[in-house]
Formats: sequence, structure tokens, C-alpha cells
Amino acid sequence: MADFQQVKGTASPGGTNGTGSPGSPEERARREQQERDRQIGRVQSGRRRRRHGNYIIYYILLGMILTIVCVVLSLTVFFNIHTLSPSGSTLYTSEQILAAVNAKEGDNLLRLNTEKLEDKAMAVLTKADSVQIRRHFPDQLDIVVTDGEPVLQVSQDGAFYQFTEKGRLVGVTASAAVDAQVVVGPDVSGLSEGQYLYNLPKEQQSTLSTWRTIKNELWDYSINDISAMDLGDELRLQLYYQNRIEVDLGTLTDMDAKMATLKAILYESGSIGVDETGRIDLSNPDRVYFNNQTACNPPAGAAQAGWSWVDPYSDSLEQVLYAPPEPMATPQTPAAASGADGEDGSSDEGASSEDSASEPESESSEENYETSGGMRLPQVPSIGGNSTSGSTSSAAGAAQDEPSASAAPSSDTSSEESSASAQYGPSFSGTIGGDAVGGGVGTQAPSVPSISH
Repeated sequence: MADFQQVKGTASPGGTNGTGSPGSPEERARREQQERDRQIGRVQSGRRRRRHGNYIIYYILLGMILTIVCVVLSLTVFFNIHTLSPSGSTLYTSEQILAAVNAKEGDNLLRLNTEKLEDKAMAVLTKADSVQIRRHFPDQLDIVVTDGEPVLQVSQDGAFYQFTEKGRLVGVTASAAVDAQVVVGPDVSGLSEGQYLYNLPKEQQSTLSTWRTIKNELWDYSINDISAMDLGDELRLQLYYQNRIEVDLGTLTDMDAKMATLKAILYESGSIGVDETGRIDLSNPDRVYFNNQTACNPPAGAAQAGWSWVDPYSDSLEQVLYAPPEPMATPQTPAAASGADGEDGSSDEGASSEDSASEPESESSEENYETSGGMRLPQVPSIGGNSTSGSTSSAAGAAQDEPSASAAPSSDTSSEESSASAQYGPSFSGTIGGDAVGGGVGTQAPSVPSISH
């Protein structure tokens, strides 16, 4: 019995060492101390969090104060304009530009509303196409003015309304500007200098809509140097190419086919010389005619001295048509050939055959030309069907200029074809002595409506 009590006292519950029980004063004191320690820890942790939060608020307030101070200094002391730099214009002086911008030294760069300043300047500088105002920190204001360059001028009532590429009216003059397309038909009398084409009433923009349609088609097909348009008659729209070729478009129907055909005629077929004048009937793209005996009468203002053409196709076509022929090798004499090749003289036969082959080739190159309207043009095989030359006098003149052409032997046809292939490319086919495209009145020009752009 005593042993049992001793074991029971040794393994007392509650984790005591046998000297106390869970309800003893020592155990209660220990637990109360632990609870006080936990409460003290919680209080201290809360104080630390509150202190840290107060520091964040202090930092935020300090940052806001510094920001306000910097902004105030930037708007009052720093970034004030010290230099005004107007540039870009040849129509307006620096004083006029600065007066239009209404900015002066001492103004703050950050307080300027550049968009409003640009709008005010555009309202004053009516001949300008654009005004750009840029801040150049720390103390410079750049003002770049682009003068309006007329690319379109509408002829109306003896005056020329000149528009920029953006459609802004930059001047009304009594004489036309050089190298600016002349358009007849639209009524733009309601516009004043500085306004745009879109400022016109809707009922007056029908002709301008036609002009935009044709302009976009010309752009899509890379047809340049259209010097004038006559859009007064919707059933007979007319274009003028380089003030020398009149193009009758008819209506706006089948514009893709018409533009493809026009591109083929002007740039690819070689049927019209680079200086030739006349009229192209393009009202029916399936049956196109070129009359080189009809005078080209562009609208007033377009046909004046000083116009320059920058059409790259015209430059390349002129180079192809009028480039000087490559010098031919001088045939060797039998003595020179024997001296160069050896004593046996085996190359004499080759030299003589080379001489006989070179003579018909030169004759065939002469046959590639005919006279049309007083100028010599290459005779190009017809494209898209047969075409006839209506100028018999031209053919007669060509025959007089080339008396040796008929003497070419028939056995040299291959050399003629090779010469034409060298001149017109590998796509050449046909007879050298065939009909010419664009040779005279009523000539049917090639119809190539399927050409892609």
C-alpha cells in the first residue's frame, strides 16, 4: 500500500513535481505571470505597429510637401523661357511668327498649352501648312513653321485657288503656280484663305469626290505627272499628262481597267514617245485609240513655262527609247586576223562570217525605227492584238532614211530577232517589220486591263 502511494505521488498529474497540484498557489502564480507576459508582448507589438504607421504618414506628408515645393518652383522659378527659336518658314519673318504664337521670354515652359498655341498660330499664319511648337528644356521654345506648298489649284472665274496636300487653301492668285495640278470643275469660291476643303458644304463636294476618286486610282497605279484635270462634265472626265497627252476617261465606270490600260500605254508599251503629243480615247478600256495629230489643250494655267516632270517611268522610258546604241566591234581585216591568230590563217573564215553577220544586224537596228510626227520612235510590236499605223507618209520617210533595209537577206531573220530581244527584253515576239503602235491617227493602243498595280 505504501509502495502504491509513492508511485502515485511521483507521477502526479498537471506536470508538477509532486510538491503541488494544479490548484496550488504556486501553479496559479506561474500561470498568471505567463498571461501578464503575453499581454505585455501584445501591447508592445501594437505600439511598434502604431509607431511604424506614424512614420509612414510622416514620410508621405514629407514627400507631398517636397513635391508641392518642387512644382511651385518649377512653375515660378525654374524652366522659364530664355530663348525663342522660330524656323522653317520663308514666307513669314521671325517677328510675325512670334507674334502669331503669342509667347515671350519669361513665360514658363510647363505652363504653356502648346496645342492651343499651335491652333492660334495656324489661324494667323494662313499660308502655313503646319506649326509645331516644342519645349526644349530647360529654357528654350522651338517653333517650326512649314510653308504651304500648293499641289492642287482649282481654276475658277479667272482665279486659281491653291491647296496644299492637306487640303488647306493657302492662296488665291491670278496666275497659276508651276508644278501644281490644275483642276477645273469644283466650286470652291466659298472658302477663304486658311480654310480646308472639308469646310465646304456637302452639296458642293460632289465634284471634289470625283477628284478624290481619280486621285486615289492614279496613286494606286503609280501614274504621276497628271498636270491637269477637267471634271466639269461628269460624262467626259479628262486628264492631261505632262501638258502634252490628253486622256479622255469618259465616266467613272471601269476605273481599274482604265488605269491599268493607261499605265501600260504610258510606261510599258513604248507606243508614245517621251515628247509626243496627242489624245488617248480611254472611254472604253477594251478599245483604246491614240491620235497624235490632235493638239493637246490643257486648262489655262497648266500650259505655262517652267513645269518640270519627275515621273520615274518617263525617265526610264526616255532612257530606253533614246539611249545611244552600244558601239559595235570593228571587224578585223584578213591581214590583221591572220597576224593575230597565227600563220595558218584558219580564223579568216570566222572573221568573214562575223562581218557578214554584223551587217544585217545593223540594218535590222535601223529597221526598228520609224518617223512619227517629225520624231523618230522605236517600232514596238503590238500588245493585246493587231494595230495599224495610219501615217503612210511616216513609213515613206522611214523608207527614204533607210534605203539599205530592203537589202537585208532573209537568212538573217534570227539576228534581227536577237537584236529586238536585246532592245525590248526576252518578252519580245513578232516580226520586226510589223505594224507600229501609236504610229499615226486612229492607232489602236494596247488594251491591257489585267495589269496589276
